[in-house]
Amino acid sequence: MSNTFCRVFSRCGWSSFLLALCCWMGAGAPAHAQQQQAEQRILTQAEFARKLVQHLELEEEGIPKDARDEDYFSLLRGGKSVEVEAEIAEKTSLTLVKNAFFESGFWISTLNAIETVSYPVEFPESGIYWLRVQAKGGEQFWQVDDRPTEVVHPAPVFQWLDLRRYVLSRGIHTVKMTIPQEGGTDLFRFSADNLNAGEPTGGFQAEKLLTYGALAEILVRQMQVEDRLPVDESYVFKVKIVEKRFATDRNPGIGRFPMKVEDDGVYTIRVAVVGKDPVTFYIKGGRRQVRPMQSRMADAGTVRVASAEPLPRLAQGEGVQFQDITTAFFAAGEHIIEALLPPNTSIEGFRRVKRRATPQDYVDILAKFGLKVGKPDEFVTEEAAEAILNGFLAGVTNPFAKSAIPEGPTAPSPAAPTTEGGKPVPAPTLSTPTGPTGP
Repeated sequence: MSNTFCRVFSRCGWSSFLLALCCWMGAGAPAHAQQQQAEQRILTQAEFARKLVQHLELEEEGIPKDARDEDYFSLLRGGKSVEVEAEIAEKTSLTLVKNAFFESGFWISTLNAIETVSYPVEFPESGIYWLRVQAKGGEQFWQVDDRPTEVVHPAPVFQWLDLRRYVLSRGIHTVKMTIPQEGGTDLFRFSADNLNAGEPTGGFQAEKLLTYGALAEILVRQMQVEDRLPVDESYVFKVKIVEKRFATDRNPGIGRFPMKVEDDGVYTIRVAVVGKDPVTFYIKGGRRQVRPMQSRMADAGTVRVASAEPLPRLAQGEGVQFQDITTAFFAAGEHIIEALLPPNTSIEGFRRVKRRATPQDYVDILAKFGLKVGKPDEFVTEEAAEAILNGFLAGVTNPFAKSAIPEGPTAPSPAAPTTEGGKPVPAPTLSTPTGPTGP
């Protein structure tokens, strides 16, 4: 053995011997190296977005055949609202008529027979949309593509009605509407509820490596639990939106309240309602400010539907009780809150509370849900992302899965009332997470 070693060494020298030794030692290493490489591979934001859409079961209906990264991003953001005037329908017979001007345009009805009309509606972005119609009269039937038919029962006067939520891919979708002999339709909207857009601060960047901070922002917004962010105490006293009381008598009413936001940030909107029946709120703006309609198919702005149960007044001189109706990101600028008030109900005022929203604050929320996360600036490996997504879906109700998309409108459960008597709004306590209850 020693003689053989000496002969080889004398002929080949140290360099050749070391090379041969390394090859011998590393002969069984490739498989282990490949496994270790897979465990350490860092995901980009685009790769994580695709994984999340697949885990949320949105890919089949929400992603077009010519899929691109932006389709996954827009689906997680919620989409871009579209508004359509009813009178631009493709007629199927001569019974369809265009009536006098009403609100944002003409409205249509039939002369003496039930009429079905269709609309090719182009969606610039994939997203999750509420279909809302402004109609009056008899029973109407609505269908999107080959999805199940939805029925609405309008009142004798024009009113907005919520049908259901749809997952729709970018491109053209066909909307069919059946109008009865009595009644008609003014317009309809596919409203994107993207106040809690599931994207990192600053938006998605396809090739950017994914950090735990960005991952936490995406998942917390998808879960719609930004109300668990701590209150920014420095902002507590800048909370008034509306001081004037708005009330109805025996008839229902619609209140429209502008809300000016000074700085970009995550805010909780609180309201005080007195009466007997709940009030429905449409919050327009958020990440995309409200824009005037410039065409028959236009960006109708982000819309969040929320509700608030009336609460009794406090003892004389103690003020009224406020409750949360939504927590979301609002860009600096003007936003609008519309309220549909039932009879004999009043809105006593609104408050706005700013939340702290650093990457660490979002990471802390995921940690409280029991998910294993790293520091905000650390990169996320593929293995770690899979573990987080599996834990995310196992422990948290997925509000966007097909089985969870409701047949009718829903709203977040009102939070516990906050006593307001001219005093600062206290920070909410973080309870044991049970999953989101939002729309």
